[in-house]
Amino acid sequence: MSKQKWFHRIMCVFCFLICVACDDDSGDTGDGYLRSDHTSSESHRTGENCAECHAGGGSGGYVFTVSGSVYQLDLTTPYPQTTVDLMSGVNGSGERLLTLEVDRKGNFYTTEPIDLGAGVYAIVYSPTGTQFKQQPVSVGACNSCHGVSSARIYVN
Repeated sequence: MSKQKWFHRIMCVFCFLICVACDDDSGDTGDGYLRSDHTSSESHRTGENCAECHAGGGSGGYVFTVSGSVYQLDLTTPYPQTTVDLMSGVNGSGERLLTLEVDRKGNFYTTEPIDLGAGVYAIVYSPTGTQFKQQPVSVGACNSCHGVSSARIYVN
């Protein structure tokens, strides 16, 4: 086989490997922010406080503004394919500030800037139920309380 054919084959393999390496399901939104989605499985440590690593100065690489995990009613089984909304008013009233899809591992997260200062109200949706958080929250690290000092986030 000639050197030219070998070179051509090596370049084809190299290009293929580059394409495979660059194809991921990291949740990059195209606007420079990272956001969980229903098809992603890149997250890890379901139930742990994401902000332990994904906060300013942390080792996680990305700084999450909102993050957490959703569980089924048994509070043990992660609940993928659910959705989390952050609203300006209680029980779904007011303005929808953010919608996050829960990934295949039961986690949701974003690096998008959001003003939590005045407090926001969370809603979790599943195919069979809706769960409203009645108290406003001003911290986006949901698992810093849920699963530690209060029940895990769950939905029917």
